[in-house]
Amino acid sequence: MERKTYKKEIRKRKQSNRRFVSFIVVLAIISSLYFTFTFIRQIGDYNRINKELDTLVSEKESLKDEIKELENTYKEVDTPEFVEKMAREKLGMVKSDEYIVKYKTKKSNE
Repeated sequence: MERKTYKKEIRKRKQSNRRFVSFIVVLAIISSLYFTFTFIRQIGDYNRINKELDTLVSEKESLKDEIKELENTYKEVDTPEFVEKMAREKLGMVKSDEYIVKYKTKKSNE
């Protein structure tokens, strides 16, 4: 009778071990899937952030160029040449010894 009891215990242990191994395998598969999907999502986020970074860096460079251009324009504002240029272009002013000549053009009927 002891032998039957011993065999039953061995059978129970084998079943218990199989269940444990099955549980570990299922847990490993689920963990692998989770980490795979997480990794793929992180790669997508990484690529998106890199594109955004590239865009911001190029925008920064263009703003630096614009700042340099504005600084140069600001330096020119106090020069007499700039004042004369703006007076001629924006206000239509001329010097006292200059004349404005306007030509009328004939419109042709086509």
